[in-house]
Amino acid sequence: MQSGYTVHNWKVDGLSLHARDYTPRNDVGKSAVVCLHGLTRNSKDFDALARRLAERGHRVVVPDIRGRGRSQYDPNSMRYVPQTYVGDIAALLDGLGIDRAIFIGTSMGGIITMGLAALRPALVSAAVLNDVGPEVAPEGLARIASYAGKPVTIDSWDDARAYLRRFNDAFRGRYGMPPTRFRKAADGNSAEPGEAGSFTLQLGYRPPFDWTRMLNFLGARAMKGVESVTGDVYARTVRMADHRGWVVVRHSPERRTLMVELRL
Repeated sequence: MQSGYTVHNWKVDGLSLHARDYTPRNDVGKSAVVCLHGLTRNSKDFDALARRLAERGHRVVVPDIRGRGRSQYDPNSMRYVPQTYVGDIAALLDGLGIDRAIFIGTSMGGIITMGLAALRPALVSAAVLNDVGPEVAPEGLARIASYAGKPVTIDSWDDARAYLRRFNDAFRGRYGMPPTRFRKAADGNSAEPGEAGSFTLQLGYRPPFDWTRMLNFLGARAMKGVESVTGDVYARTVRMADHRGWVVVRHSPERRTLMVELRL
């Protein structure tokens, strides 16, 4: 047993597939949670979240999708498709005796979640989809195709610097700050004087998106002392480790962007 979780292996198509099974701190009957990673990622992405959920009484299962992490590679490239992954996860949960769970899916993991909801709706009690929706934009597919499965050759320090520069430029363009500042801000230790514990994410969207209707919906259900809707701004309290603060969301329609500020 690893610290906080046990390793579970199951077989499909003759392949040995791997999953982490995080044990809940207290068996209080809370829903199991299944976390599904993105196209080029693996189960370790969810380690911090899985541990936090396990501390709160949830059993958390985090598989490596076939061909990723510690799961065996499939020599048949035609099986690297969502239909196959849906079958793999269904077999995993059947083997673990989990007949209903909350799913958290990032990108490809969200597509797998939607596939499970369509084929076995009783299995999915709730779902959180990150970086994916029921319609995948061609621009997003083109971006993934630009890097997925392509080798990176680094033969010198100049190559390494050039690679890191490209990565940092892409990260800064997406999040408005370099990775080091993003990480320190998330830890409540901003690299910039006077900006400790505060950073903003710019989340783009594709119309139609009715922010006013969304605010009306949230405002009608806001919990006093936890959430608020003021004008065209939504805010709610948040706690991260020992830090407390606010998530504040503003709409920038001319940029088709939601400005999400975290204040700790």
